[in-house]
Amino acid sequence: MDAEYFSLEQLWKGIQRRLKRFGLDPCNTADVMELPGKVSSKKVEWIETSYGDARSRKFFGGIYGFVEVTDFHPEVAKLLAWGRHIGVGELTRFGFGRFDVAIG
Repeated sequence: MDAEYFSLEQLWKGIQRRLKRFGLDPCNTADVMELPGKVSSKKVEWIETSYGDARSRKFFGGIYGFVEVTDFHPEVAKLLAWGRHIGVGELTRFGFGRFDVAIG
């Protein structure tokens, strides 16, 4: 995986997917996709790790780093606020998928 890979659309959809699993739907998908935002700066790395013994070892990875997003639809702020608390992605049960939000 390319360490510079980051998709706002994929992040927004991932947060919405996770919210729907909890029975929540705070944003209109069409509104959010209308103006997904711009990545103004980023420094990300792809990190690979594994767990389990040698015979049943499972591998997984994810992005770690900093991404600054500007010019996004106001509804995206709701997604970010919710996503910050519930996480996003496949391995949230391991504590992955967490992110912080700084506004200002």
